[in-house]
Amino acid sequence: MTGIISKAEVLEIVFRHKRKIIVVPMIVMAVTLAVILFFPRQYRSEAKLYLQVGRESLGIDPTATMGSSTGLVQSNRDEEVKSALQVVASRGVISQVVDALSPEYVLNGVDSEVDSPVSKNGVLTQIKDSVGRVLGVLKSIDPVSAREEAVIEIEGSLRVGAERNSMVLSATYDAKSPKAAQKVLDTLIEIYQAEHLRIHRNRQSGNFLMEQRDMLLEKYSSAQEKVKNTKNEFAISSIDGRRSSLERRMESIELEKIQNTQNLTSSRAKSEDLRSQLASIPERETSSKKSIPNAGVDLLRKELYTSQIRMMDLKSRLAANHPQLIATNKQVEEAQRMVEAQESDRNETVDDINPIYRTLSLELRQQDSIVAGLVARQQELLAQYSDTLRTLEDFNRQAIVLTQLEHEEQIARDKYLQYTNSLEQARSDEALENERISSVSVAQKATIAERPVTPSKLLVLVAGAMMSFVSVISFVFLSEKWNDRIRTESDLSSLLGLPVLATIPDSVEHKRLLAR
Repeated sequence: MTGIISKAEVLEIVFRHKRKIIVVPMIVMAVTLAVILFFPRQYRSEAKLYLQVGRESLGIDPTATMGSSTGLVQSNRDEEVKSALQVVASRGVISQVVDALSPEYVLNGVDSEVDSPVSKNGVLTQIKDSVGRVLGVLKSIDPVSAREEAVIEIEGSLRVGAERNSMVLSATYDAKSPKAAQKVLDTLIEIYQAEHLRIHRNRQSGNFLMEQRDMLLEKYSSAQEKVKNTKNEFAISSIDGRRSSLERRMESIELEKIQNTQNLTSSRAKSEDLRSQLASIPERETSSKKSIPNAGVDLLRKELYTSQIRMMDLKSRLAANHPQLIATNKQVEEAQRMVEAQESDRNETVDDINPIYRTLSLELRQQDSIVAGLVARQQELLAQYSDTLRTLEDFNRQAIVLTQLEHEEQIARDKYLQYTNSLEQARSDEALENERISSVSVAQKATIAERPVTPSKLLVLVAGAMMSFVSVISFVFLSEKWNDRIRTESDLSSLLGLPVLATIPDSVEHKRLLAR
């Protein structure tokens, strides 16, 4: 067959293969109907879990923070969901489901007390037995236990997933009966919740943390005792308080030294000024003055009168050139001159201490006393400063020792509190686990659907119709391809390489004429 096929030729081909066109679709549709009627039903159960951000996702195991510090990174939502999906579909969880329900229940899909509705159908039972024998022969090549087969069955029928940017996990399971699908999925969720609590807690952490806490309590108490004894030995209640007290004392002494130096300089200047003033002021001055008779002059006059009387007596008895008379005459003349030289009256004066000088002297003595006091105070302040400086130096050495002890005490306290908090966290986790409280909530329990999900009748019918069409086309095409009979003028011309001069129509009238 070559060239373009005309409509007449198409009709001829259809008419020639009319039996195939009728029989093949009937066979395909019969198979399709058999699949719809007798193919094992699969029922689907669906459940939803809400994975909220809780203590398991935000926290860590209490023992993880013990010892050396490690960097901790909080997992994000996508990682939490991914981890949850891996645990839900893990072989460990599935194995526990098989152990809880038994392999027979997982494989058969019905309760042992309730007969399967499919088992009452004799035809289906025969088909199942036949298929089962065939599958049994295939399985005997690599034999596995019933438990392993049940695990493989759940792995193949379980679907777990989550929408993007969602904390809701969706789980579906297909089984041979609605109740079996629901029961397997419920058991799976229950076991996953228990596993979620288990994997987020170390069951051995409680005893470890309690032992460590007791040991650290002894170290903390010992460190406190050392600090207390050291403070008593150094007579220090607080390092900061003692340091502040010494600093205030040093500051006070320095300020007092400055003030005392200023006062001493001022007092010395005043003393020098007072001394210069006293040097220019007389110590005594005349306080009174009066005029009185001169008793010496009177006595000289009396003696002169006596000498004159005696000279007169001597003149009367002695010669003018007598030595005694000459001597007496000289005495009289001398006494006369002395009397004439003296005043008849004399002034008497009374002097006393100068009051200004006395006042300045008193002020100078007071100022000298002040200067002496200030000098003594300056020496005392210097001694106090030196003593305080030595005390401060001793305190600094003591503070180093005490600070180190307090630091050791603080470290022991922090570790003790850390282990105490971790122990309380471990106890809280244990209590929450005992109460089955976790961050996984069942948003939707496993559903029970009486309508099977496989086989899909509509899908099977569409597939059957398509297979019917494809099968008919394929059979007709192959029949025409493999058939070498000459049916048309073009086939004959192509075969012989000669033109066709005439044709005899294929009709009843022409057959009769040819028969005559």
